[in-house]
Amino acid sequence: MKQLILAGILSFAYHPLSAQVLTINEYGNTNDISGTTYMATLTTTTNDLHIVDFIVNNESGSGQAWLVTRKILSQPAGWSNFFCWGLEGQLGSCYDSSPDIIFDGGMVMIPDGASAVLSTYVTSPGAGCSEYRYYISSDSVNYIDSVDMQVCNYLGLEDLQTIEFTVAPNPAQSTIAIASSDFGAGSLDIIDQTGRIIRTEEIILPYTMSVDALDNGTYFLRISIGDDRILQQKLVVRH
Repeated sequence: MKQLILAGILSFAYHPLSAQVLTINEYGNTNDISGTTYMATLTTTTNDLHIVDFIVNNESGSGQAWLVTRKILSQPAGWSNFFCWGLEGQLGSCYDSSPDIIFDGGMVMIPDGASAVLSTYVTSPGAGCSEYRYYISSDSVNYIDSVDMQVCNYLGLEDLQTIEFTVAPNPAQSTIAIASSDFGAGSLDIIDQTGRIIRTEEIILPYTMSVDALDNGTYFLRISIGDDRILQQKLVVRH
Protein backbone atom coordinates (compact mmCIF):
# COMPACT_ATOMS: atom_id res chain seq x y z
CA MET A 1 0.00 0.00 0.00
CA LYS A 2 1.27 3.42 -0.94
CA GLN A 3 0.03 6.61 0.65
CA LEU A 4 0.84 10.13 -0.56
CA ILE A 5 -0.08 13.46 0.96
CA LEU A 6 -1.22 16.13 -1.50
CA ALA A 7 -2.26 19.78 -1.18
CA GLY A 8 -5.96 20.50 -0.87
CA ILE A 9 -8.87 22.88 -0.46
CA LEU A 10 -11.31 23.62 2.31
CA SER A 11 -14.96 24.53 1.85
CA PHE A 12 -15.51 27.24 4.45
CA ALA A 13 -18.66 26.86 6.49
CA TYR A 14 -17.89 28.42 9.84
CA HIS A 15 -16.57 31.56 11.48
CA PRO A 16 -13.61 30.99 13.83
CA LEU A 17 -14.00 32.67 17.18
CA SER A 18 -10.33 33.61 17.44
CA ALA A 19 -7.24 33.05 15.34
CA GLN A 20 -5.12 32.95 18.52
CA VAL A 21 -6.98 30.34 20.55
CA LEU A 22 -5.53 27.22 18.94
CA THR A 23 -3.41 25.87 16.13
CA ILE A 24 -3.56 22.49 14.42
CA ASN A 25 -0.61 20.68 12.88
CA GLU A 26 0.11 17.28 11.46
CA TYR A 27 2.22 15.09 13.77
CA GLY A 28 5.88 15.67 12.95
CA ASN A 29 5.22 19.00 11.23
CA THR A 30 4.90 22.36 12.99
CA ASN A 31 3.01 24.22 10.22
CA ASP A 32 -0.45 25.39 11.27
CA ILE A 33 -2.97 23.67 8.98
CA SER A 34 -6.17 24.83 10.68
CA GLY A 35 -8.69 25.93 8.09
CA THR A 36 -7.15 23.78 5.34
CA THR A 37 -7.50 20.25 4.02
CA TYR A 38 -5.14 17.34 4.62
CA MET A 39 -5.29 14.96 1.64
CA ALA A 40 -4.34 11.28 1.70
CA THR A 41 -4.17 9.16 -1.42
CA LEU A 42 -4.44 5.37 -1.22
CA THR A 43 -3.94 2.68 -3.83
CA THR A 44 -5.38 -0.39 -2.09
CA THR A 45 -8.44 -1.37 -0.06
CA THR A 46 -8.19 -0.52 3.63
CA ASN A 47 -9.83 -1.56 6.89
CA ASP A 48 -9.68 0.89 9.80
CA LEU A 49 -6.49 2.38 8.36
CA HIS A 50 -4.81 5.06 10.47
CA ILE A 51 -4.64 8.13 8.22
CA VAL A 52 -3.13 10.97 10.27
CA ASP A 53 -2.62 12.39 13.76
CA PHE A 54 -3.70 16.02 14.05
CA ILE A 55 -2.08 17.86 16.99
CA VAL A 56 -4.42 20.46 18.50
CA ASN A 57 -2.43 23.06 20.46
CA ASN A 58 -4.03 25.16 23.19
CA GLU A 59 -2.71 28.72 22.79
CA SER A 60 -5.58 30.45 24.58
CA GLY A 61 -3.72 31.45 27.74
CA SER A 62 -5.75 29.17 30.02
CA GLY A 63 -6.86 25.56 30.35
CA GLN A 64 -9.63 24.54 27.96
CA ALA A 65 -12.11 21.67 27.83
CA TRP A 66 -12.48 20.91 24.12
CA LEU A 67 -14.25 18.26 22.11
CA VAL A 68 -14.16 17.16 18.46
CA THR A 69 -17.21 17.27 16.22
CA ARG A 70 -16.79 15.15 13.10
CA LYS A 71 -18.90 16.06 10.06
CA ILE A 72 -19.10 13.80 7.01
CA LEU A 73 -18.89 16.08 3.97
CA SER A 74 -18.93 13.15 1.56
CA GLN A 75 -18.41 9.40 1.89
CA PRO A 76 -18.90 6.60 -0.69
CA ALA A 77 -21.27 3.76 0.10
CA GLY A 78 -19.52 1.05 2.09
CA TRP A 79 -16.87 3.37 3.52
CA SER A 80 -16.66 4.21 7.23
CA ASN A 81 -14.54 6.28 9.59
CA PHE A 82 -13.79 6.75 13.26
CA PHE A 83 -11.47 8.86 15.39
CA CYS A 84 -9.64 8.88 18.72
CA TRP A 85 -9.23 12.00 20.86
CA GLY A 86 -7.12 12.57 23.98
CA LEU A 87 -4.40 14.55 25.68
CA GLU A 88 -1.00 14.17 24.01
CA GLY A 89 1.10 11.54 25.75
CA GLN A 90 -1.91 9.82 27.33
CA LEU A 91 -4.36 7.17 26.19
CA GLY A 92 -7.29 8.88 24.52
CA SER A 93 -10.80 7.65 23.82
CA CYS A 94 -11.72 6.06 20.51
CA TYR A 95 -15.24 6.47 19.17
CA ASP A 96 -16.82 3.74 17.07
CA SER A 97 -17.73 4.40 13.49
CA SER A 98 -21.01 6.30 13.27
CA PRO A 99 -23.17 6.75 10.15
CA ASP A 100 -24.42 10.08 11.53
CA ILE A 101 -23.44 13.08 9.42
CA ILE A 102 -22.43 14.96 12.59
CA PHE A 103 -20.93 13.12 15.55
CA ASP A 104 -19.43 14.47 18.80
CA GLY A 105 -16.59 12.94 20.76
CA GLY A 106 -16.01 13.45 24.47
CA MET A 107 -14.53 16.46 26.24
CA VAL A 108 -10.77 16.61 26.91
CA MET A 109 -9.22 19.07 29.39
CA ILE A 110 -6.13 20.64 27.78
CA PRO A 111 -3.86 22.84 29.96
CA ASP A 112 -2.60 26.10 28.52
CA GLY A 113 0.35 25.43 26.24
CA ALA A 114 -0.43 21.70 26.02
CA SER A 115 -1.80 19.69 23.12
CA ALA A 116 -4.34 17.01 22.35
CA VAL A 117 -4.19 14.41 19.58
CA LEU A 118 -6.94 13.70 17.05
CA SER A 119 -6.23 10.38 15.31
CA THR A 120 -8.29 9.55 12.22
CA TYR A 121 -9.10 6.17 10.67
CA VAL A 122 -10.89 5.21 7.44
CA THR A 123 -12.17 1.99 5.92
CA SER A 124 -12.19 2.16 2.09
CA PRO A 125 -13.30 -1.10 0.45
CA GLY A 126 -13.15 0.33 -3.06
CA ALA A 127 -12.20 3.27 -5.22
CA GLY A 128 -13.60 6.71 -4.40
CA CYS A 129 -13.06 9.82 -2.31
CA SER A 130 -14.38 10.81 1.10
CA GLU A 131 -14.07 14.11 2.96
CA TYR A 132 -14.53 14.89 6.63
CA ARG A 133 -14.39 18.06 8.71
CA TYR A 134 -13.20 18.01 12.33
CA TYR A 135 -14.38 20.98 14.39
CA ILE A 136 -12.89 21.96 17.76
CA SER A 137 -15.18 23.57 20.34
CA SER A 138 -16.16 23.60 23.98
CA ASP A 139 -19.86 23.01 23.34
CA SER A 140 -20.24 21.38 19.88
CA VAL A 141 -22.02 24.57 18.73
CA ASN A 142 -19.61 27.52 18.73
CA TYR A 143 -16.74 26.14 16.67
CA ILE A 144 -13.31 27.64 17.34
CA ASP A 145 -11.54 26.20 14.30
CA SER A 146 -11.43 23.10 12.16
CA VAL A 147 -9.39 20.98 9.79
CA ASP A 148 -10.64 18.94 6.83
CA MET A 149 -9.38 15.54 5.71
CA GLN A 150 -9.91 14.10 2.24
CA VAL A 151 -9.09 10.46 1.49
CA CYS A 152 -9.08 9.24 -2.10
CA ASN A 153 -8.54 5.60 -3.06
CA TYR A 154 -7.29 4.98 -6.59
CA LEU A 155 -7.04 1.20 -6.75
CA GLY A 156 -4.03 0.02 -8.74
CA LEU A 157 -2.59 3.49 -9.40
CA GLU A 158 0.93 3.43 -7.95
CA ASP A 159 2.70 6.50 -9.29
CA LEU A 160 1.02 9.68 -8.11
CA GLN A 161 2.86 13.00 -8.04
CA THR A 162 2.76 15.49 -5.20
CA ILE A 163 1.85 18.96 -6.54
CA GLU A 164 2.77 22.00 -4.44
CA PHE A 165 3.31 25.75 -4.62
CA THR A 166 5.03 28.26 -2.37
CA VAL A 167 4.04 31.71 -1.16
CA ALA A 168 6.70 34.15 0.12
CA PRO A 169 7.01 36.13 2.22
CA ASN A 170 4.34 34.77 4.54
CA PRO A 171 3.27 36.72 6.61
CA ALA A 172 3.24 39.42 3.92
CA GLN A 173 3.19 43.22 4.10
CA SER A 174 2.94 44.49 0.52
CA THR A 175 3.71 41.86 -2.16
CA ILE A 176 3.99 38.10 -2.40
CA ALA A 177 5.66 35.77 -4.88
CA ILE A 178 3.88 32.55 -5.88
CA ALA A 179 6.07 29.83 -7.39
CA SER A 180 6.05 26.11 -8.16
CA SER A 181 8.33 23.60 -9.82
CA ASP A 182 5.34 21.31 -10.47
CA PHE A 183 3.09 23.43 -12.70
CA GLY A 184 3.26 26.70 -14.65
CA ALA A 185 -0.21 28.26 -14.70
CA GLY A 186 -3.61 28.14 -13.08
CA SER A 187 -6.66 30.00 -11.85
CA LEU A 188 -6.09 31.78 -8.52
CA ASP A 189 -8.82 32.59 -6.00
CA ILE A 190 -8.20 34.63 -2.85
CA ILE A 191 -10.64 33.61 -0.12
CA ASP A 192 -11.26 35.27 3.23
CA GLN A 193 -12.07 33.43 6.46
CA THR A 194 -15.80 33.57 5.83
CA GLY A 195 -15.34 31.64 2.57
CA ARG A 196 -15.96 34.67 0.34
CA ILE A 197 -13.91 34.82 -2.88
CA ILE A 198 -12.55 38.36 -2.98
CA ARG A 199 -10.35 38.10 -6.08
CA THR A 200 -9.95 35.73 -9.05
CA GLU A 201 -7.07 35.83 -11.52
CA GLU A 202 -5.52 33.65 -14.22
CA ILE A 203 -1.83 33.45 -13.37
CA ILE A 204 1.42 32.24 -14.91
CA LEU A 205 4.14 31.22 -12.46
CA PRO A 206 6.28 32.65 -11.04
CA TYR A 207 3.74 35.31 -10.17
CA THR A 208 4.09 38.45 -8.05
CA MET A 209 0.99 39.99 -6.51
CA SER A 210 0.28 43.05 -4.36
CA VAL A 211 -1.60 42.52 -1.10
CA ASP A 212 -1.87 46.25 -0.30
CA ALA A 213 -5.65 46.17 -0.82
CA LEU A 214 -6.13 43.30 1.64
CA ASP A 215 -6.90 44.01 5.28
CA ASN A 216 -4.78 42.48 8.01
CA GLY A 217 -5.82 38.90 8.62
CA THR A 218 -5.73 35.35 7.29
CA TYR A 219 -6.63 34.44 3.71
CA PHE A 220 -6.45 31.31 1.58
CA LEU A 221 -4.90 31.14 -1.87
CA ARG A 222 -6.64 28.51 -3.99
CA ILE A 223 -5.15 27.51 -7.34
CA SER A 224 -6.98 25.29 -9.82
CA ILE A 225 -4.73 23.66 -12.40
CA GLY A 226 -5.39 21.92 -15.70
CA ASP A 227 -5.71 18.32 -14.49
CA ASP A 228 -8.64 19.22 -12.18
CA ARG A 229 -6.46 19.42 -9.07
CA ILE A 230 -7.10 22.19 -6.57
CA LEU A 231 -4.28 23.38 -4.31
CA GLN A 232 -4.36 25.71 -1.33
CA GLN A 233 -2.06 27.69 0.93
CA LYS A 234 -2.80 29.90 3.91
CA LEU A 235 -1.66 33.55 3.66
CA VAL A 236 -1.31 35.95 6.58
CA VAL A 237 -1.32 39.69 5.80
CA ARG A 238 0.24 42.09 8.31
CA HIS A 239 0.67 45.67 7.09
